[in-house]
Amino acid sequence: RLLPSLDVVAVSQAPSPESNPYSPLPVETMVGLYPTIES
Repeated sequence: RLLPSLDVVAVSQAPSPESNPYSPLPVETMVGLYPTIES
């Protein structure tokens, strides 16, 4: 939770090449779950 930028970047680049058109969809889902899991 201290460095959410790094998590977002890593998650964004990970699914980016695998699913370009679905990039924004999984990214938002991950970002929404990330803080919940870390909390």
